[in-house]
Amino acid sequence: MRDNGFVILVTGVLCDAQERILLLKRSKTNKSFQEYWQLPEGKMEFGEQPRETLARELDEELGLKLKDAESFDVCSKTFSVAGKRLHLLRIIMLTHYKGKILLSKEHSEYKWVNLAQARKMPKLVPGIKEVLTLLNL
Repeated sequence: MRDNGFVILVTGVLCDAQERILLLKRSKTNKSFQEYWQLPEGKMEFGEQPRETLARELDEELGLKLKDAESFDVCSKTFSVAGKRLHLLRIIMLTHYKGKILLSKEHSEYKWVNLAQARKMPKLVPGIKEVLTLLNL
């Protein structure tokens, strides 16, 4: 949901068997933060529950089905983009999924990386670094 620069995002933390997390590279077709890295996430639509948002985003952007998700934490970040001040509230969910990754046009690449590597990634979408500091895998 977005109103007056306030955005609620649901962010999924997807891990593989080696406890690496999934990062996605935003494609050049995105309106903002082209070629920046992010966790799977999406804006909550009016009336949605966080789990519904996460299931929709995993399906739309990655072709994955949500098996289970548990709330992990919430964090807040303010920043400016294209001359507009935004306030993001991220609901972070540890996520279990099924299926094979099939990227939509919103992302050009994906990587499974350990937490230390993720924290050192260049060009992270605003707020992702704060999410990564909360994780202890």
